[in-house]
Amino acid sequence: YRAYLSFAQLREYLGLLVENGLIEYERHQTYRTTEKGIRLLQIHDKMEELAPLSFAEKAK
Repeated sequence: YRAYLSFAQLREYLGLLVENGLIEYERHQTYRTTEKGIRLLQIHDKMEELAPLSFAEKAK
């Protein structure tokens, strides 16, 4: 609920992440971040560190 996504939106986003190899589905409705997904998050963090956006810019 904190993400403010409907169930349909969640399913769509999870499907896209799985299709792109960023997460994988495990048993019992569990998803795991893949190595590729972890690398993407690390790159994102590094980019944010190198070129931070102010809160006002992020809200646009």
